[in-house]
Amino acid sequence: MSEPREVRLLYTGFGSPSTPAVLEALSRSRRYRARIIATDMQPLAGNLYLAQVERRHLVPRAGPSLAYVDAVCDLIKREGAEVYLSTCEEEYIWIAEHRTRLERLGCRLFLPPYEALAVAYDKRRTYRALREAGYAFPLIPTVDEPRPEDAASIWDRFDGDAILKATDHSGAREIHLPEDAADLGRRLADAQARGIDCIVQRFLRGAEWNVSTLHDHEGRLIYAVPRRKIEDRPIKSSTLAAVIEDHDAVRTAGLEVVERLGLTPGFNNVELLDVDGEPYLIEVNGGRIAAQDGNLVAAGINLADLFLDLVFDRPVDPVATYRRGVVSLKIRVDVITTIDALLPAAGQGTE
Repeated sequence: MSEPREVRLLYTGFGSPSTPAVLEALSRSRRYRARIIATDMQPLAGNLYLAQVERRHLVPRAGPSLAYVDAVCDLIKREGAEVYLSTCEEEYIWIAEHRTRLERLGCRLFLPPYEALAVAYDKRRTYRALREAGYAFPLIPTVDEPRPEDAASIWDRFDGDAILKATDHSGAREIHLPEDAADLGRRLADAQARGIDCIVQRFLRGAEWNVSTLHDHEGRLIYAVPRRKIEDRPIKSSTLAAVIEDHDAVRTAGLEVVERLGLTPGFNNVELLDVDGEPYLIEVNGGRIAAQDGNLVAAGINLADLFLDLVFDRPVDPVATYRRGVVSLKIRVDVITTIDALLPAAGQGTE
């Protein structure tokens, strides 16, 4: 067996919940040895201080100012990074828009087109795009542009089952189940005051699933794996417990979402709700490995090898088999370091 290829990997948003899944996959790789240059916007992001990290840096908050993109490009030059990876939508969406800057520096990445990611990152635009594209499955009834003064009529329209969601926040952030119409109105007014754009949907009850997918550069499907969430929280956006199981309708719906939105090539995760056998889209995590994808790794799918093979234009075969019944359970783990190891200011790195 040949020696593993050494790769200088710039991994941004390293404090993401998805990081343990990626690190587990890298630890199992026999083809690659990653030298990880980790970044985050928070100096106390525990993942930064894991033993697998060779270099660590703080970067500015990602946004339209492009300070984040500039910082990433500077790190690529300083650290000689060959590959960019992120599992944080707030960061890699800007990299996708300016991908040619990284490519001119000799740094490879594997992301869907920026235009598709921008739609997927916005719940309102996602639902509108799917409606316009003739998406074949039902969509959750939605008020696209709710106003605080419309709270009572929205509440009545949804028979008191309403859920308020920010359009462009991932995970469970800014998702609320109002207690009544007055509470809905207060929450809409508060979001408006803070500049948070929202939609309101009917709160449906059913079994929550997600589908993790991967398509290659030609749009060919490499895998599409459904997972059922096995927990009883009413809002399960950040999955705590899920099991790999087959569900043909959920899998088909998830793939149609990815393909209708043009989220290929790349990794994607589609959240769906099974209501009496009908799959309803909740949201799309476009362009990334999901936090619970550790059970894909345990099921026999090495995400790191697939990612790096695709990055380096190596041939990849569709996944033919994987284990069902594999469960991911979220735990909290303390990362132990020393005070002198903490990053004190943006832009400073440590050995």
